[in-house]
Amino acid sequence: MQPAELAVTAEFEEASNLEIQDNLSNDTVPDDFQYDPTFTELYEVVGENGKVIPQVTDDLVSESYVLRLKALIRIQRRLQGDLVRPTAQAIVDSDLVQTLVDFMTYKDIRFQERAASVTANIASGPTEQAEAVVAAGAVRKIMDLHPFSSSTLAHGALYALGNIAADSGNLRDVILACDGVLPLMKILTHLEDGGYSESRVALAVQTLATQDLIPILAQLIRTRQSASSADSLETLENSVIALSRICDKGFFPEVSNTGILRQLVELCGPSHPTVQRYSLLTLGYFVADTEPHTDAAIEAGVIPALMDCITASSKHARELACWTASNIIAGTLRQAQAILDAGIIKPVVARLSDRSEEMIVKKEACWVLTNLVEACFRHRTKDWTDLLYEERLVTVFGHALTISDGKIQSNAAQSLRSILDYTKRTLEKGEPSTEELIRKRLLLEPEELVMLGRQLRTIRDTQPTRGTATGNCAGQILKDFFPAFSRRARV
Repeated sequence: MQPAELAVTAEFEEASNLEIQDNLSNDTVPDDFQYDPTFTELYEVVGENGKVIPQVTDDLVSESYVLRLKALIRIQRRLQGDLVRPTAQAIVDSDLVQTLVDFMTYKDIRFQERAASVTANIASGPTEQAEAVVAAGAVRKIMDLHPFSSSTLAHGALYALGNIAADSGNLRDVILACDGVLPLMKILTHLEDGGYSESRVALAVQTLATQDLIPILAQLIRTRQSASSADSLETLENSVIALSRICDKGFFPEVSNTGILRQLVELCGPSHPTVQRYSLLTLGYFVADTEPHTDAAIEAGVIPALMDCITASSKHARELACWTASNIIAGTLRQAQAILDAGIIKPVVARLSDRSEEMIVKKEACWVLTNLVEACFRHRTKDWTDLLYEERLVTVFGHALTISDGKIQSNAAQSLRSILDYTKRTLEKGEPSTEELIRKRLLLEPEELVMLGRQLRTIRDTQPTRGTATGNCAGQILKDFFPAFSRRARV
């Protein structure tokens, strides 16, 4: 969660040293009121006991509205600095959250703006602080102010809603139950007017992503696809992140109907790593869903994009590319054939075999090959099974047995078993299935067979795989196919 960076409004920034007049009415603040607290005044807001000092506490409930506004400004400004966390906790410990949140109910917009900023910064902290502002009725008070009468108020209100929603699903549900997405939708539709800073709505875009936002997000992605300014890029990033979260909840037809998938494919390039990552993630959600949604992603051009991302500099791009590819291979014959025709196997093998590759990437690369083996026998396509031999996947899976990851080892052992079972069945009838014949059918050199036997024996005999399903699978492979290697090594 992010602390709000809402400065005191422009009028307050221009002058800083006007004295408060003593003869002002208690229940009004003059229009020309200005106050810029000194460093000492800000530092002294919290006492040595970790609570807000009595002077500020008393001023917040003073009969003088000028004193109330002064105290509120001191707290707001202190919350905008490096001391936001201890200041927010001091406010909670001093039982001042309700008092500060209630300032949003004042008719004077100067109280509203500062109270919204204070609420946003308190909510940016731990759950206890976010829950405190919600318990004080912050969400309903913010919604009562909508439509917001100034951009400063809108920024503070959206930061507050975004920070509350970012804390937990339960607090996000509170906002949604109060129609808290409505002010965000209105502001997003007017970003082009220049009335709002794009960076100020970024967090709310992520945390309040709902089905209602899909058309707006799609439009924002289109208009900022070639973003150059920092603000436009931030909007693009947060729009793509929000869309991925919406797809994670299953709204695929609604997203697909916007025609945004082609733009997401184009955004899978390396220019902006965050945009690339979440564009890939969104497309991956489509591929992991139903056959029509996988087809929609393929028609949008996801496969060529995956081929590029598998060798990208970003580990997230390589991981997500392998994950998406594995799900395409796990689909229909036509879908799997499309990605095989693109030449997916070699770059995936390279990822799995690269000793310097990240483990999470290796794990997803292994899934691609494991799903390929399953698809070969599920679809019973001879060209594919020949591919298992031609791409020397037995050797690849043998190497995978040496990788220190239980799931990779398990997938590798099971895939080896499937390939070897198929190989034994397809040897000519009447011809004894000797180790030599199996070796030749697998296109293995004698030394490669020896290495495979050692790898299987290591999985069978040593911890942590000894006695596990993976270890037992390795032992059964040795017994059934390579009995010469099944004897335990001498110690």
